[in-house]
Amino acid sequence: MKRPVFEIWFKTAGARLIIAAAALLFYLPPLPIVFTGFITPASAAQDTGAEYEVSGKIMDIFDETRIYKAVVSFDDEQFLTGASGHFSAKLKPGVYKFSVTCEGYYPRVINNFAVESNEEYDQYIIPQSFDLEIYKKFNAYSGLLPKFANPPQIIIGTGKYNGSKNSFSSEQIDSINSVISQLKSISDFFSRSTVVKRDIESAKDIPEDAIVICRDDFANYTEGGHAEHHGWKRSHLIVVNPLHNRLKGFFEVVLRHELMHAIGFYIHVPPETDSILVPTFPIPPDYTALDRKVIKLFYRMPSKVSYPHATDGK
Repeated sequence: MKRPVFEIWFKTAGARLIIAAAALLFYLPPLPIVFTGFITPASAAQDTGAEYEVSGKIMDIFDETRIYKAVVSFDDEQFLTGASGHFSAKLKPGVYKFSVTCEGYYPRVINNFAVESNEEYDQYIIPQSFDLEIYKKFNAYSGLLPKFANPPQIIIGTGKYNGSKNSFSSEQIDSINSVISQLKSISDFFSRSTVVKRDIESAKDIPEDAIVICRDDFANYTEGGHAEHHGWKRSHLIVVNPLHNRLKGFFEVVLRHELMHAIGFYIHVPPETDSILVPTFPIPPDYTALDRKVIKLFYRMPSKVSYPHATDGK
């Protein structure tokens, strides 16, 4: 008797497996197929409606006055500061154009302000009563000024630098400390600098990220001293020539002048400018009101800032 054709066909194990799978699909109810795709963390936060809080204070860059009714913008969303100068914004994750405007002040713009978490962000703005054209005379927009990224250590050289015959006298050490304290009172950035005494005999002894004040009897500088920038190291050296010490108070005048060079202002301003950085006599005996504002502005604004005051990032 002949066997049925299908009986021969399904004798293999593979055929039996196919039959079993077909039966399973036949008897089970239909199952939905869902494609979830790929979701980045930022997209997930936006899909769930998550928001971050960005808050802070808007202040006058020179006297820290908190500014009332400044307009803080993130793209098209605007927020007003209260009486305490405080603002608060709830924003979805992303990159925004941030700006601050207020009557009587120059605008401040950050083209790419990334919102990635809750953040406290204070911002200084500049009163229009301050002439930014004068600020340009300090070469502050050139991008070439070597600005300290962190408060430097200030070292007073108590040894005989570069073969000097003498070291600083105790009165000169007191004068140096007084001038450094004055700089600290002008700038909250330098208020965090530490001051130490150390024997510095040559440029090899100068550490990175330091301002070093040494005495050099053999230096021949008509103004009484100079400031040096050692290559791409953020080391600065102030050499003070004591030959002019017979002039009362001149030691501190020279030190203030050279110290301002050392913190980043490596140019002389035009002689008619009311600044201790003028190149010739008469030199103001102390930091002028303009000098104090320039130092504050320089260290309270980002390094790469374009005129008037816009940056790509924070």
